[in-house]
Amino acid sequence: MIVIAYLYMGLLGACIGSFLSVLIHRLPRRESVIEPRSCCPQCGTRLAWYHLVPVWSYLHLRGRCGACRAPIPPLYLLLEIGTALLFAGLFHVFGWTWEFGRYAVLVALLIAAAEIDRRHGIIPDRLVVAGAGLGLALVLVRERAFLAECVPAAIVSAGILLLVRIGSHIVWGRAGLGMGDVKLAAMMSLFLGWEGLWVFYLAVILGGAFGLLGLLTGRLERTTRLPLAPFVAVGTALHLLLIPPSQVLPL
Repeated sequence: MIVIAYLYMGLLGACIGSFLSVLIHRLPRRESVIEPRSCCPQCGTRLAWYHLVPVWSYLHLRGRCGACRAPIPPLYLLLEIGTALLFAGLFHVFGWTWEFGRYAVLVALLIAAAEIDRRHGIIPDRLVVAGAGLGLALVLVRERAFLAECVPAAIVSAGILLLVRIGSHIVWGRAGLGMGDVKLAAMMSLFLGWEGLWVFYLAVILGGAFGLLGLLTGRLERTTRLPLAPFVAVGTALHLLLIPPSQVLPL
């Protein structure tokens, strides 16, 4: 039964990862994430349902469109497999608990934010607002006492990053953080409470280490802008998988 449970969570994660690829493609273009049905970006052919089966469809089509044979970016496969592994990992840590559902939602949102930020240098307001609404809704449904922690944490987290943004603009003449990062911090704290501050601190350390390595190897320049959301996503995943909370609520 436990093997079936892991397989189920992996399949759920793969399906969510497939939907995240739609969000990543459409949100920056201000397109609907519901209509129209998915299509090939090269030839515009509508994809049949059997072309939308996570992982299997990509492997079956050998990474190419079934109509025009244009190559499908491997990112789609990586999103599905990566989200599947993360969901299975969260299930391994939290099991059948309320926290598993809450953190699975957060991880999915951060994956979308990370890839959009990496590609376009933005974090769409639609994603952050929807995430904040989901975070609050999940707290109100089961953990109303957590409101006393998550709401102040969201305000403080956003306030600290806003001060960093203003201070860097005063000192260096440019904002060190985007407003999307400020809003993302508030959204995260609605899921994590005060732990959201620690995760952002970890993200800054990871981003700094990556930037320093890039400068030393010549792959990055001093003026290169590093998107923060990917490091936030990695930091959150590490935190949830390696330092989980001691108390969880059973379903």
